[in-house]
Amino acid sequence: MGAGDFVGPEVEIEVVMSLRSKTPVVGCEINPSVRVSGHGSGQPPPHTLNFTWYRERSTAATDAQEVCSLESHLSVTDASDINPLRPIDEMAQKNNPATNPLHAAGNVLPLDLSYHNVIDVKREGITWIKLGSSRSYVPSSDDVGFALKLECVPIDHSTGVHLSQVFVVLTNPVIIFPAPSPRSMISVGSAKKSECSSIEPQSISGINFSVLSYNILADLYASRNAHQNTPAWALTWEYRSQNLLNELIGYHADIVCLQEVQSDHFDTLFQPEMERHGYSSVYKKKTKEVYTANQYITDGCAIFFRDDKFKLIIKYELEFDNHLFPVVDMLPPNQRNEVCFRLMKGNIAVVLILEAVGNDSMQNGLKPRIGVANTHIHADTNFQDAKMFQVVNFIKGLEEISNSQIPLLICGDMNSLPKSDPYKFVREGKVRHVSNKLRDPLGIQKHMVFSHSMRLASAYTSLGQSVSVDGKQKAKMNSKTGEPKFTNFGSGHPRTLDYIFYTDDLKVEELLELLDKRNIGGHALPSPLWSSDHIALMASFSYKQGYISQQLSVPRNPWEGKTPGLKLLLMEEFGEGNEYTSRHCKLLS
Repeated sequence: MGAGDFVGPEVEIEVVMSLRSKTPVVGCEINPSVRVSGHGSGQPPPHTLNFTWYRERSTAATDAQEVCSLESHLSVTDASDINPLRPIDEMAQKNNPATNPLHAAGNVLPLDLSYHNVIDVKREGITWIKLGSSRSYVPSSDDVGFALKLECVPIDHSTGVHLSQVFVVLTNPVIIFPAPSPRSMISVGSAKKSECSSIEPQSISGINFSVLSYNILADLYASRNAHQNTPAWALTWEYRSQNLLNELIGYHADIVCLQEVQSDHFDTLFQPEMERHGYSSVYKKKTKEVYTANQYITDGCAIFFRDDKFKLIIKYELEFDNHLFPVVDMLPPNQRNEVCFRLMKGNIAVVLILEAVGNDSMQNGLKPRIGVANTHIHADTNFQDAKMFQVVNFIKGLEEISNSQIPLLICGDMNSLPKSDPYKFVREGKVRHVSNKLRDPLGIQKHMVFSHSMRLASAYTSLGQSVSVDGKQKAKMNSKTGEPKFTNFGSGHPRTLDYIFYTDDLKVEELLELLDKRNIGGHALPSPLWSSDHIALMASFSYKQGYISQQLSVPRNPWEGKTPGLKLLLMEEFGEGNEYTSRHCKLLS
């Protein structure tokens, strides 16, 4: 980042400009951040920012050694840092043969602005080709191997006078977009990978379908401090968004469940791009937002489904915070602040009932339906009570939906390890309540229902259980837990937090092969190949025999007007809400 001042007759102007990465990638937009502010007697006058982009010209005298010399001359920092910016007149001092022997024999043009109107200009002994005058620039294959240069100056609207010095940013040479590393689908009944060039699962009887679950790491959380092993260019949203989108489209999943979808990115990228590839979508954002970049944003969960495979029958939304009121009501007044603090985390879930389309999907005159649930459970390990409260109310509500004889898929980042209490509750249908200060500091769990009647399995346990899957794939499984060795590998150690659960009226046919440390480069994610700190999970399912013959009905919203995870006695004693408590929690959120 660089800044400089320009002293005019009335106001001192400061210009600050920065790039998130100084290494451009082909196809990924470069969009500089520029701020113009005034000091002294007032604000800067109305102005326009003039930008000019250049590419280093290929000549016999301009080779990689000269580029490195130039970068050293300009004190360019390491590739992982924000690129420094230099005022034009500071560069002029370095061009002066009297003050800089590197350019004693150089041929440098005078430092005025007339060169904006020419195609080739020479600066610092390098010839530059003018590329354009827009604020942003998308590098092309012609730019590969060459540095780019951006110049910026604010110009007064009324007078046309420059309000500051011209500022310059010099990038590293442009690199090509890394080639993808495709993952194959593996039959759980065979060690043989699909021989199809496409990853799309093969249909059986016209009613097979595939579902993908993926926490894509919202840009909101992709900071340099949190992901220090990731090259700066691979951490920018401009790069990650393109890589993630390419990955998603390449899986050809019929249903896609994403977590950590930033609210503005759903509107501007994922919804229109997925629609262009034949998907409809539903999005639910978290109920807590943060203010950044002059707007309030948050992340949430999105479900996409192929229009040629399914149609939407009904949607349910769950805001976990809305189901805290009965919990707060049961506590003494002096504990209500604390329970709101501990349990109000803004997490959500979204559930869709989908129906297959097309005559090929009909059996006995009926079209099969599927319930698809997507959630992102609270992450902080210091709030085990919040995790358990969310998981129990989520699963107890899904239990009511499953009573309508609709098969269920439960996708999400559960932020819970295998064999943890939330995991056991989902898989085993019950968990023994242990009252202690770590798991349940306020004693809330004694009022919760820790059982459900659904028979739920985890899709990836099928990989370890299959007798014909080869040892290479089984080596990526944890033999003690039956789950993958990791689905998340952020700044800490690798962990398994993500799952695809399903009811017993479905059968797993294929699974997306897992990654190991070797596949991801041996260090934490994201990486240039994999643009999230989680990995995608994907399974292909079929309906078990006998399901289609049952008549299906549309269940009511199980979370409307009640909290399914609490004992009925509480609802009868305290009612379905309390005006004081509702106001109390909202003021604290």
